[in-house]
Amino acid sequence: AVATAAATTASDDAVLSLLTKLADLISQEKQETSEIQAAHRSVSRLASSHHTTDVLARHLFFAGPAASAGGSQRLSGSESLATLTYLVATDAQKYLKPSSRSVRSVAESLGAPDPSTGVVPATQAQLSDEILAAFVSQLGGPDVESADNAAATLVALAKALGPTVVVRCVESVSSLWDTATNTSQNKPDQKRALSTVSVRCASTIVDLVCLGDASMDAAVKAGAMDLLLGLVSDGDDPLMQMSALDLLETMATRLPIHGSRAQWLFDRKVLTPLLEMAGSTGSPDPICGGNALRTLSSFCKLAHVPQEASSLFGNDSELLGDFHRALHCFEEHSSGENDRLAFIDAVSSWSAASPDALTLVIDDPLLREGWLSLSVSQPKLKSVILYSVATCIDPPSQVDTSGDTVMASNVPSNQLLMRLFDCLGAVNGKDGTDIVLSAADSSFVELRLGAYALLNAVAKRGTGAQVLLSHNSFYEFLVTREKESTKLGKEAKHAIVEAVLCSDARPLLADSIVTTLEKIAQQGPHYVNVSSYELATES
Repeated sequence: AVATAAATTASDDAVLSLLTKLADLISQEKQETSEIQAAHRSVSRLASSHHTTDVLARHLFFAGPAASAGGSQRLSGSESLATLTYLVATDAQKYLKPSSRSVRSVAESLGAPDPSTGVVPATQAQLSDEILAAFVSQLGGPDVESADNAAATLVALAKALGPTVVVRCVESVSSLWDTATNTSQNKPDQKRALSTVSVRCASTIVDLVCLGDASMDAAVKAGAMDLLLGLVSDGDDPLMQMSALDLLETMATRLPIHGSRAQWLFDRKVLTPLLEMAGSTGSPDPICGGNALRTLSSFCKLAHVPQEASSLFGNDSELLGDFHRALHCFEEHSSGENDRLAFIDAVSSWSAASPDALTLVIDDPLLREGWLSLSVSQPKLKSVILYSVATCIDPPSQVDTSGDTVMASNVPSNQLLMRLFDCLGAVNGKDGTDIVLSAADSSFVELRLGAYALLNAVAKRGTGAQVLLSHNSFYEFLVTREKESTKLGKEAKHAIVEAVLCSDARPLLADSIVTTLEKIAQQGPHYVNVSSYELATES
């Protein structure tokens, strides 16, 4: 009990003093002597494993003595690494996880100014080859948490220490990945264990390449991106394929998108195997076809990226045809709700990205019915369909590499988008506004929200507000607020009123209608009309 209490209250300076002595003994190669064992016991009596590793980690990224909050630094980075290595080797159960947590915490704090001095630690920090190699080796270790922390540490260091360290991290992880790949090919009995290493390396590389052009260029040069494509094409390991497809989706969805990453994603050597897996040359892959189509959908949402995206969105007629055939084949062979969701996501994302693609879908009975048909019993799936049409009509803004908000480029014309809204009605045998207003009156909140999103999107587009207002029930829907009880619903419905007031239809409305809608807009989405009652009393 006394030892435990001392371990929780010991100062950093006291712990550092003992660790300095331990490090000196280790550097003299006396690890097997009674002296080093005694020094180790002294550290254990004074500090917990977490406290010990925290103190060592704070000195890990500095080459030699330097000023620190607790006085002068007495351990260099190499001495700290040697001490951590000794402790983990001596008692991995006690020190392995705390070491990985401490190092990760320090690495993630390097880019933030010190509260007491205002100095950013990264300006004085450095990453030696020895320490980098130690972190990368943990990606191949048996402990899952330590491997995850090592990956996060590498990414944090790359962010904090700049392009040179980014490139070194990419090259080191790529080398480990290449070694694991070659070993698994030569030693099939080790393939399962080495597959885990490959996935960890792949995930770390993807996190690194998403930092900027320098890391992406380094990964391409080091062969890491070819290794990732190798995982995508490994038909003998569907689980590995699905992991690789998820990583490609991460590359396409993590913002901001940098030019080198976008250019690589839209290269034919990336697109062709995905399209084939989704069904462009025959039946879709029975296991990974849906995942491949979902990944392609995420690519479609990068329509705001100039030039690099043009191959998939209309300027390359061959790829346009491949995607069209893949959608056709997938729809013909799809079964179940998951396949339907993947198809809806893909066809709507593709349609939103290119006027040529949207025209192909509208003119293709199989694709438009597969996308727009509401003849399903599940309200959530109907809501997904309504949301997908809304997103196509009013695509969300994106963030560019400078952090600025940009609207999607190459957006289909208002006329073409209203054709899509008309198709929603034609496919389901009713007027489009009738269908959406009926959904807006549903008892299922998710279906109402989908309807609100679509009405809002249509109201923002050209003559869309006029089309909606020409329907007898739309104005009554706008001014009747009592039916919607949820917070999200009230806000979404209020946004429709504001969209109508900002639309081209406003000058065509009667003054009384404009006045009513303006009053609703001013009152806000959560306004409640409170009636006053007089207390009746006997005279």
